[in-house]
Amino acid sequence: TLTADTTLFAQWTVNNYIITYDDNVANETITVPATQTAAFNSSVTVGAAPTRTGHTFAGWNTAANGTGTALSAGASYTVTATSPTLFAQWTTNSYTVSYNANGGTGAPTTSTVQFGSTATVAAAASNPSRTGHTFASWTTNADGTGSSYAPSATFTMGAANVTLFAKWTVNNYTVSYDDNVIPAVITVPSTQSAAYAGSVTVGAAPTRTGFTFAGWNTAANGTGTSYSAGANLTIPASNTVLYAQWNVNSYNVSYNLNGGSGTAPVAQSADFDTSITAASTSSTRTGFTFAGWNTAADGTGSAVAAGVAYTIPAANSTLFAQWTANQYTISFAANDDVANAATGLPGNLTGRTYQQNVTLPSTSPTRPNYVFSGWNTSAAGTGVSYAVGGAYVMPNNNVTLHAQWTPASFGVVYNANGGITPPAPTNNDFGSTVTVSTTRPTRTGHTFRWWTTTADGTGTTYRNPALGSTVSTFTMPGSQVTLFAQWEVNSYNLTYDANLGSNAPSGQSIAFNATATASVSAPTRAGYQFNGWNTIADGSGVTYAAGGTFSMPAANVTLYAQWQAITYTVAYNTNGGDGAAPSAQSATTDSSVTVSSTIPTRAGYDFAGWNTQAGGFGTPRTPGGTFVMPASNVTLFAQWNAQTLSISYNGNGGTGIPTGQSGLVDSSVTISATTPTRTGHTFAGWNTAANGTGTARTSGSTFVMPTAAFVLYAQWQAISYSVSYEANNGTGAPSASSHTYLDTVTLSATVPTRIGYWFNGWNSASDGSGMAHTSGGNLTMPAANVTLYAQWVADLYRVVYNANGGEDAPAEQVLATDSSVSVSSQVPTREGHEFRHWTTTQNGTGSTYTNPATGSAVDNFTMPPSNTTLFAQWSMSSYVLSYDANLGAGAPSGGATQFGTSVTVSSTVPTRTGHSFTGWNTAANGSGVSYVAGNTLSMPANPVTLYAQWSAKTYSITYFANGGSSAPVAQSVTYGSTTSVSVTPATRSGYTFTGWNTQANGQGVARSSGGSLVMPDSNVDLYAQWSAQTFDVSFDANGGTSAPSTVSGATDSSVTLPVSIPTRVGFDFVGWNTLQAGTGTGYQAGSSLVMPPNNMVLWAQWQPRTYVLSYDMNGGTTNPPIGALASTSSSVQAAVSTPIRLGYTFTGWNTQANGQGIAASSGASFSMPPNDTTLYAQWAAQTFTVTYDANGGSGGPSQQNATTDSSVT
Repeated sequence: TLTADTTLFAQWTVNNYIITYDDNVANETITVPATQTAAFNSSVTVGAAPTRTGHTFAGWNTAANGTGTALSAGASYTVTATSPTLFAQWTTNSYTVSYNANGGTGAPTTSTVQFGSTATVAAAASNPSRTGHTFASWTTNADGTGSSYAPSATFTMGAANVTLFAKWTVNNYTVSYDDNVIPAVITVPSTQSAAYAGSVTVGAAPTRTGFTFAGWNTAANGTGTSYSAGANLTIPASNTVLYAQWNVNSYNVSYNLNGGSGTAPVAQSADFDTSITAASTSSTRTGFTFAGWNTAADGTGSAVAAGVAYTIPAANSTLFAQWTANQYTISFAANDDVANAATGLPGNLTGRTYQQNVTLPSTSPTRPNYVFSGWNTSAAGTGVSYAVGGAYVMPNNNVTLHAQWTPASFGVVYNANGGITPPAPTNNDFGSTVTVSTTRPTRTGHTFRWWTTTADGTGTTYRNPALGSTVSTFTMPGSQVTLFAQWEVNSYNLTYDANLGSNAPSGQSIAFNATATASVSAPTRAGYQFNGWNTIADGSGVTYAAGGTFSMPAANVTLYAQWQAITYTVAYNTNGGDGAAPSAQSATTDSSVTVSSTIPTRAGYDFAGWNTQAGGFGTPRTPGGTFVMPASNVTLFAQWNAQTLSISYNGNGGTGIPTGQSGLVDSSVTISATTPTRTGHTFAGWNTAANGTGTARTSGSTFVMPTAAFVLYAQWQAISYSVSYEANNGTGAPSASSHTYLDTVTLSATVPTRIGYWFNGWNSASDGSGMAHTSGGNLTMPAANVTLYAQWVADLYRVVYNANGGEDAPAEQVLATDSSVSVSSQVPTREGHEFRHWTTTQNGTGSTYTNPATGSAVDNFTMPPSNTTLFAQWSMSSYVLSYDANLGAGAPSGGATQFGTSVTVSSTVPTRTGHSFTGWNTAANGSGVSYVAGNTLSMPANPVTLYAQWSAKTYSITYFANGGSSAPVAQSVTYGSTTSVSVTPATRSGYTFTGWNTQANGQGVARSSGGSLVMPDSNVDLYAQWSAQTFDVSFDANGGTSAPSTVSGATDSSVTLPVSIPTRVGFDFVGWNTLQAGTGTGYQAGSSLVMPPNNMVLWAQWQPRTYVLSYDMNGGTTNPPIGALASTSSSVQAAVSTPIRLGYTFTGWNTQANGQGIAASSGASFSMPPNDTTLYAQWAAQTFTVTYDANGGSGGPSQQNATTDSSVT
């Protein structure tokens, strides 16, 4: 009920409206955003962009034909008083059909076709080409799978770029072999067939006498591509003929002097089947005349005269010198004088040849008063001696052998006369000059002076060269001579050594066995008392008191001072510390002292060890450590280190506090100048309490360090800040407000406006890169003034990239109106072309945008209110063809060539040590495509390097026995390959094989058997190297005694025989012989022989001495038989005689008068003893009868029988 005028106000309910999305496409199922419901004048976000095959989404529009209001996906839409339908807007995509030659060249150009349109494949005239292949069709996959299209075929363009790959059929080609010899007489491998670029194994190497196979080549003259047997050959785009390549072998012709001497002619080397001129030689062979050469050492091969042509066979060969033996005569000379002429000389021996073994005559000449001792090549006996009937090796000249005669000999004996080791006695011929021995005897404490002929030194004196005089000589008398050593007493030095002390007494010189007195003068030594003398420094010898005596030995004597160490004290001082110091210690000089392990204490300090000075400037000592006691008392002072305490800082809510500090107690400490920070606050200094009630400290101030650590707390004061608003190109920004750090601020609900953009909230950065905020939202106040910038969203458009015949175009860009567009840095590709830039027209006449890949900055432009297409622009590329000598030298120069251009391979041939050039290949190892000079290649879309290909040359390793025999067969080895030196050793009698060397004299490079050898670029000659073996020459006295000791020598070396000779009773030594019977080679004592390759025994050869055989009738009355001369052990016939002795019967002979010696009957033979011998007649007394005649009487005794000269009673 109304009781007064009343105004009624209308009340409104806001209507809701529906926003519907339509894909705007018939007969396709496309997912669009769901329907949205929103209140009038409210703001909604436009739905996301749908997708459609072959099309690009171009935004939403309120009209299906795009004439209404355009809205971009995600934009803000203010709801009007209608329910709108938003229609999707579409742009049909265009795609490229590009062609890939797939290993070939000449692909058709790229075409552009809209999605769903008919695309036509390039016509057959545009088919690409490929070496060694036939074009078959185009396929959608590089491996030939997928859809296949013939030239000019059609297909419907899908929603993607299409690349059609050329599909190829590989061609087959043959590889055949030619022996490259006219007429063809050599078996070669069978023909092979394989696909282009496939691989076949090159056939095995054929063989040809006198030649080394050097591989196969595509040209008969070897200028093509080379292949080794067993190598892989990549099939080219044509049939191939491989021609055998041959290197004529070079063989060595060496010369062997075959027993001759001098330098053999230098070995010659020549090719097979050519000829050389056989060398002349000035070499000689003792006893022979040079008669030419022969291929066999024994002359059974082919004879070759010096200076005549010799045809090289298919192997190394040796020409052996041939020799004709010369003939010589042996004559015999008596070597006597008129007074004592010799008789019975042998006749001359004629027609003898060098090194022939000749047996000398078995008969000996005779000479009064001398014993024949054999033959010698020198009348003086200084040559080589030979025994009667001995063997003689003929030299290369006529020879005269001189009879040698030996006089009687006597001894010289040396008596050491109280000493030892006198010289050995010697035998000397009577009348010869005797040289007194230079060997000196020895005697303890004495020096040898000279020899005399009496023990007491009163006889004849002979001095010794050791005393500065010439060696005395005398003429050997007819009896033994004894020489007596004479002596002088030595003196020796007595010296004194202070033995680490000083002031040692002076030394003395004292005679051997004299009394020596130890010095009473005492040396000195710091920290020690003198304690006498000793013969050894450490006192382990003989001890002598000062003034003590001893007998002087036969040596110098040093007496060493002996010492007794003195005792000193080690005291301890705490040096300001607390409590008592460690107890003192006692120690002797130089003894080891252990420092006390007791540690003193001191408040606020750490113990730092001991020192010999209170201030620490002396010698430091550690507790428990040791030191050597000096020669004085020692005081050790404790050393102290003040303790370090810490100062720490607490930010008290702030950050960036200083690093903690430390300081020594009672030292001055400076507070850190580093100032901490705290958001929204100002730093107000430090305090020892967090709430500021403690002691205040300022940064950089100083104070004295207390005895305890402490903490300093930062102090703070809060700051006030503002919040302001910036429309950011819009209008109607709210007013600013003020707040403190961390306050909660409610932002203004007032919204600014900007034409063409919809408001999208606030941001702390004008470009929206900061913190986002909504109108009326909350903000926690930071420690700074805040400016909030309005944020705006613009509509979106597309930038599309077209590769324009290339591939890999950048993805399209979607950008807002008026935004800056950065052209994509992605570079498209096109075979054989270089990308230049982008333009807004396909023919390049529009606006140009460069790319950083071309060296310019990325071009920018402002996004217009429409989609934009950029087209790639291209220029033809050039690529470099270069040559690589591939370990060789002299490669041709290369150059740049445009893609697809034909290039001729250079005719310049590089070189490489030990190799033949065989052509070029795109791979260093020859596994790529091969080319020879003059070939052409089509320049691909990449740089090409052609690598020189090489075939290693073959050289020989030849072995020379170098004085031996059985050298290994030669080897053929390719240059640079590693081979093993033959393990087959050469042999040589009397030598040990030690390896090989590149020079016969061993001055070259040594090679061991089985060792590795890298083949050089030349033939290699290896000469056997030899180490002479050592053999023994032993001596057999051959019935005598005292044969010399064995001597040794290396094969072919000169060995000097001992001058000492054996002895044999009744015989004179006449030399040595290699055979016991003396029929071998003879040598004299002290002469030299060339050591054969074996041990040898030399047998003493003896000349029996001649003695007198005489007769004694031993009581007989007839004259004795005539005596005779006979040599020792010769057979002697006792005289045939019937001596007479009254009353006796002769019974034979005996070497002793009493018949106790050797008995010999008349005419019987016996062996001559080694001395003058007398044969005594032996008698048997006859028996007679004693008859008594009474002479007229009667009764006389009976008759008796008795022997001559017996007593009859």
